[in-house]
Amino acid sequence: MNRETATSIAKELQLLKAPNTDVMFHGLSMEPLLAEGDRVQVDPVEIKDIVIGDIITYRLDDKFPTRRVAEIKLDYLILCCDNWPTVYFHAPFTEVLGRVRARTRDGVTLNCDDPEWEKRKRLALRNFRLETSEILPVRMKEWVLKRLRNSK
Repeated sequence: MNRETATSIAKELQLLKAPNTDVMFHGLSMEPLLAEGDRVQVDPVEIKDIVIGDIITYRLDDKFPTRRVAEIKLDYLILCCDNWPTVYFHAPFTEVLGRVRARTRDGVTLNCDDPEWEKRKRLALRNFRLETSEILPVRMKEWVLKRLRNSK
């Protein structure tokens, strides 16, 4: 077994077995709530306990992305990124490793029940729904999205 495979397996075992596991977040997809270098607390979770708006970590090949639950289907989740509302992903229930309960940045911890976390959740889900909606006429959608971007 090569070092890369062993490292990937070790990370997955850490996420699966240890409650309240802190892992480093990488990427731009969940900004501003989660940013490159943040420490995120990932707790094991059962599928029945996941709700829309939760942030989950899941297995995707040899990576462990962290994204927001936008919709729950029969046997998979539709996930979105806070920073990219037009991009979404599918994750089978069998690939979910845990739910993010908190993030620590510069020594300050923000929990999932804090008002700022809730605000970011509502904004991300609203943006996702607007971007993926086929109901709104194009001009109305553009106007609403422009207003939302200007209100940040």
